Amino acid sequence: MSDPVKIARACCALFMGAMVVLVGYVIAARFSFVGELEWMTGGVLDHIERVHDHKPLYTAPSSDWIPFIYTPGYYWLVALLSPTAACARGVSIASSLLTAGCAYALAKHAGASRFYAALAPALFIGCFGYVCAWFDTERSDPLMVAMLSVSAVVLSRSKGVIGAAFAGSLAGAAFFVKQPATTFIVLVPLVLLLGGRTKRALAFAAGAAVVLVPVYAWLQISTQGWFSFYCVKLPGAHGMAAKYITLFFILDLSKAPLLTLATLGSLGSLVSIARARLRRETLEIEEPWLVLVAFVAAGFVASATSRMHVGGWPNVLVFWTAFAAPAACVLASKLEANASRAGILVVLGAFALQVGAFAPDPNESVPAEDSRRFSARVVDRVHELEGGGGDVLMLGRGHVTRARHPHINALVDVLRAGEPLPQDLAQAIASRKFAAIVLNDTDDLRMKLLLERESELFIVVTRNYFVAERFDDKAPMPVVGFPTTPRWVLRPRTHPLTLEHDELFARQLVEMGLADANMRAAQGDPKRQSDGLDIELRSAL
Repeated sequence: MSDPVKIARACCALFMGAMVVLVGYVIAARFSFVGELEWMTGGVLDHIERVHDHKPLYTAPSSDWIPFIYTPGYYWLVALLSPTAACARGVSIASSLLTAGCAYALAKHAGASRFYAALAPALFIGCFGYVCAWFDTERSDPLMVAMLSVSAVVLSRSKGVIGAAFAGSLAGAAFFVKQPATTFIVLVPLVLLLGGRTKRALAFAAGAAVVLVPVYAWLQISTQGWFSFYCVKLPGAHGMAAKYITLFFILDLSKAPLLTLATLGSLGSLVSIARARLRRETLEIEEPWLVLVAFVAAGFVASATSRMHVGGWPNVLVFWTAFAAPAACVLASKLEANASRAGILVVLGAFALQVGAFAPDPNESVPAEDSRRFSARVVDRVHELEGGGGDVLMLGRGHVTRARHPHINALVDVLRAGEPLPQDLAQAIASRKFAAIVLNDTDDLRMKLLLERESELFIVVTRNYFVAERFDDKAPMPVVGFPTTPRWVLRPRTHPLTLEHDELFARQLVEMGLADANMRAAQGDPKRQSDGLDIELRSAL
């Protein structure tokens, strides 16, 4: 091998290694942050707390509890180990590292050279920024992907039906961590069937069914049907929007050209197999490569469909990147065997450029001291509001109020499915039971964008609560996911309003303006901080 290629290999490996170190630094720097990395973190911790306290997860929607639309495996595991944010993040980090290790095993066993197999974990970890910096968040995605990656390794390295059945059981169990595992349960055996591995395909499907069916039935029976309501019906109510087709197939894929080309190469193998079967010809394809192709195809479909769901976020791209990364390394090895020196240099450059394009900026990815201070101020203010024995409804952040309440995202999912506002929640608001209601945005009451109609929550809240306070608008947003944070404090009206919609909306705008003015005054002089209790009267005048 010529010296330029050796130098290029060394430079590529060093650069990708540096990107891995950078990602590791970001994750380590975020680990001790006590606030929310992502806006649903507190709600996830509420779920883990309920499991630890032996309270049911899936129950009728109420003012006390509405679960998210995810299966319970991640909550079960963290609650079993330690019901803390540190443990939740630790599980996600360990899962991401396990997936990286599986990327090496999949690439090596499917034919990648030692050099390119070593790049597979680096390429996967380098996708940190591409998948919304999700590797260390308190969410179920990393654990599901790790389980599927282990399933792929087991299937790749085994030869008989027992190994295939065990791999299938892992995929079946992954469904109870997050639902997109279903795509793998369906597509992987179909690809194996296409490749002529009928017995192993049936064994994989049977292994998945052996886990999936009884656990699903147990959850259905033990929750009186609420499990499927939250984990099947409500996700289905999200729907898929045609406008998101370009979001995935143009925007997302164009940002990852190396992984996109590797996926096209993998799917090309499926086309070759299908063509050979139609012509009744024999096409030899090695089992480890067929398995990797199956998981690439399933991951691609899972990411595409999840991304095109209303509310889909870039974190779902990890379903695909976990398998596209080792596939890219296998194809690069095959290409290098027949490529010129210039071709090899282009391939090495493509690997380096791909991880470089996804490199996270620590200044944006790590919460600054301002984030810590703001998070602490919000928590302190909520506890002050609870100080007189009152109950605070905090819709945009969980795990803060002493009495837990539904997260706005869970409430939106229920309303989007056509279900009514929980009656006890409406009654509690109408009777002004809550000492305060804390919102991330006043549009959280209207929900017009998500529901394509106005929520009944707007009328009942605005008639009985006025906008009293505005949190500092200079507060930093979460460094991961949806950019939102607590902004408004609503207090009970002395005299409920009987105004109709347009007048209520106008009154709320006036209240928001007064609360905003108080916030601006406090920014100039902290001594002018106001609880805004006079705003009810001032807005009426």
